[in-house]
Amino acid sequence: MPVVVGTGERRLPRFPSVVERAASVLVLVVPDDDGEARVVLTERPAYEGHHSGEVSFPGGKPEPDDVDHVATALREAIEEVGLDPAAIGAARRRLAEGARRAGRSLDGFPVVFVVTLGLGADASIGAEWVRSWFAPGQPFLAYPSASNLRWLAEAGFELPEPFDPAAIAEDRARRIADAFGLFGPPERCAERLLRAREEAGVEEVFLFPAHDLAGGYEMPEAEVLAFERAIRPRLGT
Repeated sequence: MPVVVGTGERRLPRFPSVVERAASVLVLVVPDDDGEARVVLTERPAYEGHHSGEVSFPGGKPEPDDVDHVATALREAIEEVGLDPAAIGAARRRLAEGARRAGRSLDGFPVVFVVTLGLGADASIGAEWVRSWFAPGQPFLAYPSASNLRWLAEAGFELPEPFDPAAIAEDRARRIADAFGLFGPPERCAERLLRAREEAGVEEVFLFPAHDLAGGYEMPEAEVLAFERAIRPRLGT
């Protein structure tokens, strides 16, 4: 990993005994309460191994179904939970169990739910995304990871692996979309966020724009504008 030294020159540290392996990390920069930029880091639990207790960016090694390094970083850093109360409850229990095994507590730590945002003229856009492919051989619902299907199962939507998303019935696809994320006009998305706050106590979300492999690197200008003009004012933030 390149490091910045005092002169501004970039140098690569030498680790002659380390074998190079491919890996990807997510550098997530978020504002704190004072508007200052903060970087999210993770601390590994203590165990017998090379990475015990390390503080690092969230990330890890690629898996065979990762389409690129971006997919690897996202898969390692997040799991799509959606807004279904049952899925949210299951995710919270999983986090609490992980903290317990590491000898830690979630008390005082905000839980941020990563939620897909797919804008459209009406809610039918959700069914379109649900029935689509992120990339050849990888359904949209299984990006960035097939672990998404775990949370859908908690919400009552079990999908076999592998599955053809186009074979999902229209009505079922719409219901899956509502369990999976936010789809439709910005006003509808805002109302669903307010409902998630009331029904499941969701206070912190990271909006993840819906996209496929072909459009994955386009800036989400429409989503940012919709959040600023329609979604944020309705949330009272």
